[in-house]
Amino acid sequence: MIELIIKIAKRFSGRIEYPTSFSCLDDERKTRHVIGTHACTIIGALIFIPIHLFISDLPLGALFNTICIALCLLSLADLWFRGNLNQTLWITVLLPSALVISLFWLFQGRAQISAFLIIPPGFAFLLLGRRQGALFGLGYSLTIVTIVLIHLKSWSEFSYSPAAMVNMLGALVLALFWGFIGERIRGETFQTIETIAETDVLTDSINRRHFFEEVQRVHKITRYQNSSFAMMMMDIDAFKSINDRYGHDMGDKVLIDLVHMLKGQVRFGDIIGRLGGDEFGLLFPNINVQEAVGRAQNICQQVDGYQFISADGQHVPVTISIGVAMFLPGNLLTAEQLYKAADQQLYRAKQAGKNQVAVSDGM
Repeated sequence: MIELIIKIAKRFSGRIEYPTSFSCLDDERKTRHVIGTHACTIIGALIFIPIHLFISDLPLGALFNTICIALCLLSLADLWFRGNLNQTLWITVLLPSALVISLFWLFQGRAQISAFLIIPPGFAFLLLGRRQGALFGLGYSLTIVTIVLIHLKSWSEFSYSPAAMVNMLGALVLALFWGFIGERIRGETFQTIETIAETDVLTDSINRRHFFEEVQRVHKITRYQNSSFAMMMMDIDAFKSINDRYGHDMGDKVLIDLVHMLKGQVRFGDIIGRLGGDEFGLLFPNINVQEAVGRAQNICQQVDGYQFISADGQHVPVTISIGVAMFLPGNLLTAEQLYKAADQQLYRAKQAGKNQVAVSDGM
């Protein structure tokens, strides 16, 4: 059963568009939980339908369970055809919660049903995250307490045993506490792993994989907004000779200082990524051709005039070459084609003598 759920979840995940690879991993996890929760809800409802009809004589319970099965199937169909994971997450949390609350009410708060009350808060934190999970959990707990207070005198489970109310409240509080702490630890751990996986350790810029994810993201947003952005490929001229003459430690220092200097030159929202070795990529959203060329030329001048100092106090001359490609309104270039265009311009800048900027023809 578990393997079947995993296979189905992978099929569902393939139909959902995620913004980044790490979001994809987290959302695939959520998708598996969604399918597993719906499967358990459907199985549980199928078990309780005959119980309600033939043992407890509660046709309303059977009807409600039938509605839950239909809603679960509709939710999965919606996820399959539209790929709206956030909406499905809420439905997945609400359905078992409504099922548990209805059973709690139908069975008048009996102990064997009350044990199920702590399950929905855990799903809420697992699927909705810490903040939304906490809000849902508080609303859910208040709903349970309100139902009990309304029927406090008529339900024997609570009218004859005041400790039952204390036990129920304690269980709900602990469920919220465990869910909150667990999600906080999971979220912080996931964030740390994501940061490590997306960051170049040496320069503290984003790494190659994450840079190209950002290219795809900016490309998609720019097309939607019908605006423009610049993609630049940057390379240190004769970097091998720096390593050979001054040592690899100095080469690393040049890379670190270069990124530090670049971060002081870019705007909020601009992106710097190390693609490998001494090659860097830069993204400048919402910028026109003249501004992009001017910014690239300014970066070249700033690097040429920057004081890169070796461990023994020597000035290390460093220059860079930059290739610029523009994505303009109405442009049909894909993100991959834009990268190739910027890379070709970088090659042109190198061939033309280095320490300069080359821009795609016609821009």
